[in-house]
Amino acid sequence: MYRKTGTLLTAALLGLTATIGWAGPAAAAPSASADAPTFSLSRLVLEPTERGYRGSLRVTITNNSDSTQGFYFRIREAVAASFSGGVESRCESDGVEEGLLVRTCALPRGSDLAPGESRRATVEFQVLTTPRSYPMIAAGGLVTAYSYETGSLGTVPFSAQFRSLDGKLARPQTYVQDTQANASV
Repeated sequence: MYRKTGTLLTAALLGLTATIGWAGPAAAAPSASADAPTFSLSRLVLEPTERGYRGSLRVTITNNSDSTQGFYFRIREAVAASFSGGVESRCESDGVEEGLLVRTCALPRGSDLAPGESRRATVEFQVLTTPRSYPMIAAGGLVTAYSYETGSLGTVPFSAQFRSLDGKLARPQTYVQDTQANASV
């Protein structure tokens, strides 16, 4: 009896931990020291629309060093062909990795950050698929931030979370992208 209760309790706690970890705060790149520049990401939640799903990912870079530095970031989308631009970020094509588009993006209002300064860039996404009654998730997104002076600040993975038609995000199914377009000329 105690063994079965303990097993059930352990399974419940692991499930709760996985749920909290999945829905937790934005991801941040590990920092080598307290005075090193850092960056963090918001969650990418794609909201259902009349024409598929739309959402944005915010990348925040903070210059914790004692000198002005220039920064940029490189982003690989989580869902193929989902980049729809960035109102405040200038992003340019940087090829394809594992079937996903890659862009290199500048910070809005210039790349230089003074000591202690933070700047946020927003990248927009649109997935042209029929909105579903269940939530979905697509992993595979990556963001790497760079300092022109010191190189890479690290890489942080991210997922695209598709909100269901009734507003739910919990217990998502894995998003499977069509391999053929549903259109003809």
